[in-house]
Parts: sequence; structure tokens; C-alpha cells
Amino acid sequence: MRKQLVTCAICLSLFACSSDDDNEEIVKGIDIDQATSINVTNFKFDTENFVGTFALENDQGERISDASNYKVMMLADGIKPSATAFDIPWHHSVLNQCGVIEGHECLGELTEVATGEYRFTAESIPQYQGNIGRIRVSMSIVGQLAETAPKLY
Repeated sequence: MRKQLVTCAICLSLFACSSDDDNEEIVKGIDIDQATSINVTNFKFDTENFVGTFALENDQGERISDASNYKVMMLADGIKPSATAFDIPWHHSVLNQCGVIEGHECLGELTEVATGEYRFTAESIPQYQGNIGRIRVSMSIVGQLAETAPKLY
């Protein structure tokens, strides 16, 4: 009987000391206006809904939070059925920005969905006529000390 009690006590103590996997570590980010470098990672753009998702990090890999100033340029070109090397298909561009160009209203919405992870929803989108060949996106996120390097996605 004593062996059973000892065995039960040992089993109970082992099960009671298990780790709790539900506690996720809270990731803190640095404020964008304190960041001396800003990098865009994991950029994805939904061309049907004109929504982009991405993350912001500094050169040390720390997440950057509280971004609100941006320029997002969407460039679209069309498909011409009889295009030659000398044809330039129609193209259109639209700028969505906030807090970068003085005196201009904010277009689009930048939302921080988690620390350092963002979703951009375009308000002003290119008006297309004909078939769309491709949509390219150029994005710049701006802080007081740094901004993202220009890149065409």
C-alpha cells in the first residue's frame, strides 16, 4: 500500500510541474520615432482587394510599433493583345499617403494588427480600362530618425 501511495505522489508531482504552453511571450517593440533604421519584412499585397500586409523591424531585428506616416504608390499596367517591343502599354499610378506630404489629406489606412505587424488598406485605387497585366507597389514608412529604403514589390 505504501508503494502505491509513493508512486501516486511521484506521478502527481510530475504532472503538476508540467510547463504551460499557453503563455506566449509578449513581444515589445520600439517606437518608430526612436528607430534609427526601418526595414519592411514579409510584404504581401492582395491585388484584388488592394490590401498589403507586412512587418517592420530595425537592423537589430526589433519590431517597430506605432507607425502612422507612409507613402504607398500603386503602379498598374495593362495587357495589349498585339504588343511589340516598341509598344508601351497603358499604365496608371495612384499615391496613398499620410503625414509625409504636407498639406495633403491622408488616403488609405495603416493599422497595426500586432506589435510590429501592419495592414495597409488602399483608399484610392487605380481605375483600370482593359486587362490588368500587373500591379506593383512601392511603399515607404517614415519615422523621425529613419525611413524605409525605396523598394518596388
